Amino acid sequence: MPQNPEPLALRLAASACKHTDYSSTELKGFLDIVNRPEFWFSELTTLVFACCFFQEKKDIRFMASEVLINSIEQRKLDVTVFGEKIAFLISGKYGALLRCIDALAAIKDVSAVHNVALFMILDTVFKNLNIQEKLPTNFKKLVEHYLDVTAKTQQQPSPEARAFFTKWKENASLKNLIKQII
Repeated sequence: MPQNPEPLALRLAASACKHTDYSSTELKGFLDIVNRPEFWFSELTTLVFACCFFQEKKDIRFMASEVLINSIEQRKLDVTVFGEKIAFLISGKYGALLRCIDALAAIKDVSAVHNVALFMILDTVFKNLNIQEKLPTNFKKLVEHYLDVTAKTQQQPSPEARAFFTKWKENASLKNLIKQII
């Protein structure tokens, strides 16, 4: 365990996270370190962790989901910051959205705590998304998961998330889902 994980995270962000199809063993090592109880998340390590959810190799995404489950149980990940990083990556068209959706959905229904955390992550994603022109492919699936955890946790969407959905309420594929959310 490095005393200061920031240089490691910076190196990984510049090399292993440069492209989603690179998916090296370096990210597996990073996830192993992140999963240790003594590890603490910073802005940069949270960004590298979020990048793992978009990687092409399924084993890295699966491992990232397991680490997310453990981090939520141990309450060591700020899910709001994590949601901001996911929104940043989606807004920047970092990788295939379906990869991230499937990896995040793996925590759904693990426990009530995980459902609340997933709601908070997705609500933060929708609050911080910056999509101007066209919604990414498979965006509807992300909205479906959000609607599902909103109902299961009996939470209300934040005003910022509602504002995002209001902007897209005329989208043909999302119209019915957005009506339920708003």
